[in-house]
Amino acid sequence: LPGMMPYEDVQVQLVDLPPVHPDFPESWLYQIIRNADAALLVVDLSDPDLLEDLETTLGQLTGAKVQLGEVELPDVPGWVRKRTLLVANKIDASSAPEGLEILRDLYGERFHLTRVSAETGEGLETFRRLAFELLEVIRVYTKAPGKKLERTAPYILKRGSRLIDLAEHIHHDFLAQLKYARLWREGRFEGQMVNRDHVLED
Repeated sequence: LPGMMPYEDVQVQLVDLPPVHPDFPESWLYQIIRNADAALLVVDLSDPDLLEDLETTLGQLTGAKVQLGEVELPDVPGWVRKRTLLVANKIDASSAPEGLEILRDLYGERFHLTRVSAETGEGLETFRRLAFELLEVIRVYTKAPGKKLERTAPYILKRGSRLIDLAEHIHHDFLAQLKYARLWREGRFEGQMVNRDHVLED
């Protein structure tokens, strides 16, 4: 089930998938995960079988040659690793503190962990920011000379993109003619001239 999550001035597409578990043998799941920009691994802190279910899910993904989080890939073709945020849901449950401590102990080095409550909304703003950061993209706004900047529709580029990458997104002819641009950034740049290879930031 796809949906759009607003974060500040952009929309992030989230795709809610069925459980990755032997009881739900959906082979198409793995291809969706392989093609995704990143993964959100959602666990239920109120589930007494939390660790067993998490290990089962990770095992199923390993069987499909998908590794989540900070873990080495086997030196075999066909494997993919996905940047992953471990999302601990139901932090309002009575068993949540114990579950969080266990998750941190066992998975703290592999995954960045965030806590949320879908019921109360607690932690959702932090979740939005972390999910956006997980994508490793930046937002860049453009304005024509003499016109006022409007922060309504930023260009979305991969982190590490240069000015020429932005120019190519705007128009192919623009790329060929671009010599420099003026850059504004709060607290750092006030119309500073930058060349085609300047690395842009969010």
